[in-house]
Formats: sequence, structure tokens, C-alpha cells
Amino acid sequence: MALNPADVKIAEFTLIANMMLTLPASPGMNFYGPVAATGSSVDDFRLGNMVFGKHPNLKKFGALAQYTVADASVCCHAPPSLDPIQAPGLGTAALTAYQCIVPFVSAGCNVFINGGSGGRICEELGADAVIDYRIYDVTKSLVDEGQVYDLVVDNVGSPLDLYKKSHPYMKPAGRYIQIASATFSQNINSAKNYLLPSFLGGGKRRFQFLICKTSRKDMEKVAVMAEHGEFFVVVEDVFQFSDAVKAIQRLKTGRAKGKIIIKVLEGFGAIAIGD
Repeated sequence: MALNPADVKIAEFTLIANMMLTLPASPGMNFYGPVAATGSSVDDFRLGNMVFGKHPNLKKFGALAQYTVADASVCCHAPPSLDPIQAPGLGTAALTAYQCIVPFVSAGCNVFINGGSGGRICEELGADAVIDYRIYDVTKSLVDEGQVYDLVVDNVGSPLDLYKKSHPYMKPAGRYIQIASATFSQNINSAKNYLLPSFLGGGKRRFQFLICKTSRKDMEKVAVMAEHGEFFVVVEDVFQFSDAVKAIQRLKTGRAKGKIIIKVLEGFGAIAIGD
């Protein structure tokens, strides 16, 4: 299975956990492993099939366990050539990356990704340019380029003026997509960006929150892209199930530059697929 920040946040915020979970519960949205059982009406998965997927609304049976129970609609066949270490990451992160970019761009579009987890990694993945936020003013650097961007994907919500000053560096038909915000002030600022119209001082480009949707159709597209080498998961580290606490602690540092994978026992957790 692969960890996501939401796995930790749900567990740490008691009020949210009480509303979302039925205790006892195990964390983990992303899963990968062999099918151990199927419901009576499931006809597109067989025992032993390797599948990956994402729990849409974690209630009880999370992926950080030897077995997890998932609906057939949130499972996808894993291509035989798929790296078993990368496969667990083809859930939340891969779906989010696909859904926030592919529907909104075409050949020749320029995309700025804010919070790409390490300039060196981004360059290795093919980024044309990288802005080091520790050295440069990100907003000013973009404004200096002119109206060249068709899409902005904001993974961090910082700097706070990035959206409000987006019109000098985004094309008139450009779209600004907010994925996440880390701090309380960033969350408040993101809400303001969404609610405040331009005539009252808000931003002048289309602003949109994007929440990852658990779509089997999109997972199948991601699987094909991964099989053809067009999409791959950057893995930060792999932990054994017995070291799950250490894996969560690593995630909580906020410094991981890739997915944190947890192997259950000597392989991966098994999946029971329901109707």
C-alpha cells in the first residue's frame, strides 16, 4: 500500500475521524495486491488477479492491513509489466495528477506546477524550468515571463499571492487549480481565492478546487500509461509492515519527495472485492 497525507490527517483530527470512521478502523486509501475473494456478482475479477485501486471514502477497512475490502468499481487490473513497488502509488497521487492536468490541456500548452517536490526530480521528469522558492520570489519569477501559462496546478497554497497575481503570467483563458493547502492561513487564503470575485479584488483567472475522484475509467487510463512508460511513480522509500509507524513518521515530516510504500509481510496486502 502507499501512504497519503490524508491517511495521517484523518487519524490525527479526532472530530473528523469520528465523523468519517467506524471504529475499529485501519488507515490507508491506496492498495495493491492479489484478489483473495469476490462477491457473488463480481465477474470481471478472479482470485489471484493483481489489482490496484483507491478507497473513495475510507470508513473501516483501510489498506494498511493484510486484507482490505473494496468495491469492484474502485479496483483496476494491474498490468503484468507494472513494477510492484510503483503499483500501490497508482491511486490517489496518480489519479490526482491525471485529473488535474489531462482534461485541461492539449499539445503545446504550458503548465506551471507549484510544489513539485524537488527541482532535481522535476528536471529528470522533463520540466523545462525549475524555480527554487528558497532563492527566488516565485510569483515575481512567473510574472516576469509574461502571459504564457495555460494551466497552474497548486499543490501547496503558497506563496499567498500566487493566484491573485496570476493574470500577468496566465493566458486569459487559463485555469488555476488548487489541490491542497498545508497551513490554516493557506486554507483561509484558498477559500478567499475561490469566493472573492475579481471586481472585489479577487483573482482574474478561473479558480477551481480539485478533489480526486475515484474513477475506474481514469485508473485504467493511468494503468495503460504506466505500462507504456508514459507515467511512473516516484518512490521515496519502501517500509516493511512492521515499520509502518516509521513510515508514517517519515510522511509527517513533509520532506518526502516521492511515495512512501509499505509492504505487508513479504508481499502486498490481499484484496476482497465486494459487489
